[in-house]
Amino acid sequence: MHTAFDVRKDMFHILRGAETIGSEEFLDWGERDRLGVVVDEQVGALDAGLLLLFAAAAFYDADPGRRRRAIYPELYIFHAGGPWGGFLAFDLYPTHKEVFVEPTCEALLAAVNSRGITHLAVPERITSSDPGPAYEVEAALDRLKQCFAYGTGSTPTEASITISTENMALLGNYSVTLDIDTFDDGMSRAGQSIPLQLRPSASPALAEEIIRIRQRAEAECRPDASSHILSQRRLDAALAAGRIEEQLRVLSTAEAIAMLGSAKPSSSATSDKPRPPGTT
Repeated sequence: MHTAFDVRKDMFHILRGAETIGSEEFLDWGERDRLGVVVDEQVGALDAGLLLLFAAAAFYDADPGRRRRAIYPELYIFHAGGPWGGFLAFDLYPTHKEVFVEPTCEALLAAVNSRGITHLAVPERITSSDPGPAYEVEAALDRLKQCFAYGTGSTPTEASITISTENMALLGNYSVTLDIDTFDDGMSRAGQSIPLQLRPSASPALAEEIIRIRQRAEAECRPDASSHILSQRRLDAALAAGRIEEQLRVLSTAEAIAMLGSAKPSSSATSDKPRPPGTT
């Protein structure tokens, strides 16, 4: 829950086209909202990292009393055909907030609906001709408030939102996700911002989760994978420039649903790597 104390919305600069807009214009977020990010390649969700962090800040701003409670932001990663790396550094906790699902529109849409997702980000892909069962489609159309396409290693076409930050401390979340050798130290430093009475460091469950995430990273993340290389280059460039940005393309809910069926096939996952135990 370090994002409750480390991340504020005023750390971000948001453009719609060339126009600066306020945080409320960018993300229509209320007390019961939830962000889901679909990922279909190794560490791919890092290309939506600023969106995840901004949504975490919005979660706590929606009810400031949450910062005085041991509560994590309502962020979910949907690993399509994965697993694709652990995202505990972005406050994806408890474990059920990383969901492992087959890369089909029907399976992804059911997973998104069953978690009550209200804001959805999908990797920029061609649309699928099979949107899934009508009852799942209608449920999503009824509930989803905002949808975005994010780029996986490149800028989405017709990007309509640019979100950026010059707060280099936020890049520690990227570093920890990419480099397992910095994981323990990075998680320890992140926890120092949490008030003593709320720190979960003594929690056996969290200690076990940190071990499990480390094991997952060692098993799932290959530094020679193309998406890992691109993410590392992006991080290195951001550290050198003192600024990182992401482009998001605003989608209609129907467009986002159509993209769910075009995730990369599960055969692109490393077949000899077992799915993390106890996941769904």
